[in-house]
Amino acid sequence: NVELLNEQSSLVLLHSILNLAGILLFYPFMEKFCLFLEGRFKDSILFSTFYIKRNNLAHSGAGMEIMEREAEAFVFRSILLNVEAFHLERTTIPHSKIIDEIRFKNDQFNSYAERYQDVKKAEGEIVSFYYRINEAEPDRTDVIRLERLMSCVRNAMYASKCIKDVYEDRMELRNTADEEKYNQYKIFQDNLNGFYSDILHFLTEKKHTEQFVELVKIIEKVHKEYDLRVSHIYTEAVKTGMHELDISTLLNVNRELYSSCKAIVFAVKDLIMDEESAANFDNIPLSVLK
Repeated sequence: NVELLNEQSSLVLLHSILNLAGILLFYPFMEKFCLFLEGRFKDSILFSTFYIKRNNLAHSGAGMEIMEREAEAFVFRSILLNVEAFHLERTTIPHSKIIDEIRFKNDQFNSYAERYQDVKKAEGEIVSFYYRINEAEPDRTDVIRLERLMSCVRNAMYASKCIKDVYEDRMELRNTADEEKYNQYKIFQDNLNGFYSDILHFLTEKKHTEQFVELVKIIEKVHKEYDLRVSHIYTEAVKTGMHELDISTLLNVNRELYSSCKAIVFAVKDLIMDEESAANFDNIPLSVLK
């Protein structure tokens, strides 16, 4: 037994010495090895965007094509994120390659909060890519188009932020035992369902000859529904003696939903319209855009 114990101890000691020697030999190269692994796998693991990769900008033309595709994907991502946040009917969302890819990506996350953070990260990657394209000194036409694509991305991100800012209020309204507050929540849902159905139909149809008129109709509807909701909130507040805090919550949610929908419309405008049409849309009377 003593002899067996000595053999086992010697074997353990030998393994310990070999492990220690391996660590000592490998340690000086640890940093370089980590950098190699980071460079090897970073593109496939860490990017939140769909088309941007670390080394895919050979010239400004390639960069512009990537930016076009990424901005379009970003608008759809914002829309799907907002649809999820308000538990809207996903049946209103059409099938397309990019929408299916976004849904698959979203399924990799466990919560709305994680998906929102991934969209924020994607915005940062798009901004970084924008600066890389500018370093390639694109021509004036591309510069103008780049600015509009960045405006599209900023508006889409703002649209999602507006919804995130009232996420807790939305949960309160959805779970409330107060009938009037819940009824107002259903009005919010119905209006958003209609809006996203309209905007997704507009994006997927892409009837270029009618796009200006159709988008004006959509934003006019957004504005009209906002006013109707304000009127309804005030009317019910007087009728039911609604608590001041509840009135403030409903008005705040209403305002953020309006801002979110309007931002989506402007994101879509910059995505699909030519420069002249986009400028004309920006000059629509304030009575419409408020």
